[in-house]
Amino acid sequence: MRNQNRRRGTMRNQIRRRDLVSEFPDELLLKILSFLPSKDVVATSAISKRWKSLWKEIKTFRNDDTPPYPLTFQMFALFVRSRSSVESLQLKLNPNYSRRLINPLSRPEGVHGFVINAPSLTCFSIKDSYSNYLRFGNMPELVKASVNIVCDQPEDILGSLVSTRYLSLCLHSPYLPLATSFLFLDHLELYSCTSQWCNLLKDAPKLRVLKLYLRQYSQYNETAASWNQPNSIPECLSSHLEIFEWRHYNGTDQEREAAKYILANASCLKKATFYSKSAMKHDMLKELECVARGSNACMLVFE
Repeated sequence: MRNQNRRRGTMRNQIRRRDLVSEFPDELLLKILSFLPSKDVVATSAISKRWKSLWKEIKTFRNDDTPPYPLTFQMFALFVRSRSSVESLQLKLNPNYSRRLINPLSRPEGVHGFVINAPSLTCFSIKDSYSNYLRFGNMPELVKASVNIVCDQPEDILGSLVSTRYLSLCLHSPYLPLATSFLFLDHLELYSCTSQWCNLLKDAPKLRVLKLYLRQYSQYNETAASWNQPNSIPECLSSHLEIFEWRHYNGTDQEREAAKYILANASCLKKATFYSKSAMKHDMLKELECVARGSNACMLVFE
């Protein structure tokens, strides 16, 4: 008898919990759904009549193309076509699945990729080492972007990111275009890139946080940490940069030259941190400590 009562009590609690969820306003349910992968968001349409169309109001799209649960192209197209605007887009593409599942698009032989035209996006993340054709439309509302792609012609892509305030960039490209103005960029995380990475300092006058993750860039046989000193001191160094981090610092001639230049010219710098696994780390620190820093308040840290 007691066991029956306990089971009935458990069932009543489960029903009550289900009722509580059904009483949530649409705004709260949409907020919860926005944190789920898109394949799971679409699946909620089978729960009840109320949920049947609720997923169509989601403005966040997360595509995970990796096994064991690749999102099919048909679901991708259904999700995107079902809404008038998408504010957050996250793409994780797997070469084996992307080539097979996105093939319905009409394109020349040997061309694989896509065009993203989403002017309402505020948050954008993409990681794609396979596609050889990528085009981004204008994204005037973009605030945060994470881009990790292979690209032979980066002009259009960087031009679409100019409104962002936070940018994580791993652009596998033989060069960086000049005169791409990131007027609103506050935080930049720069991964393996070309010797022209210093161009971004000139193009981001309000940059406050700079984090470098530079390594050998094997595809183009070029050292990512190569340094071409600007002809004039970038505005971000003279007026805005406060936080500077350099991961995988090895103390090569080019790296030392770049580090010394930034320390000497960053007038507002509050903290500079260098991360190194080199056995010569102590000597590297002593050398940088001898640099006349542009900011008297700058704290130099070696990890």
